[in-house]
Amino acid sequence: MASNLEQYIGRQIYTSYLNNAELRSGQHFRSVLNVFFDVREFCAILRRQTATNTNKQLARAYLADIASFEEIISNAASYHEVETRIDEIQELAED
Repeated sequence: MASNLEQYIGRQIYTSYLNNAELRSGQHFRSVLNVFFDVREFCAILRRQTATNTNKQLARAYLADIASFEEIISNAASYHEVETRIDEIQELAED
């Protein structure tokens, strides 16, 4: 049987892990989306001096759509809330 000290330390570790997961889950999810949508490449296009204005405009529009999608997904409190905004998400895909 675990001693009181071991139980206390175990609870502290468990609580710290849960708090970190809650605080960082949105950040990690946005990081995954950024990799999936290759955001780094679009930002590079905006910085590239040799990129055409058309390419820069397309990159800005794409990044704006990605940001809108991330905002919808990240700020939703439930799956149902995402479902209620599905029309907005579909409009982003059509742009």
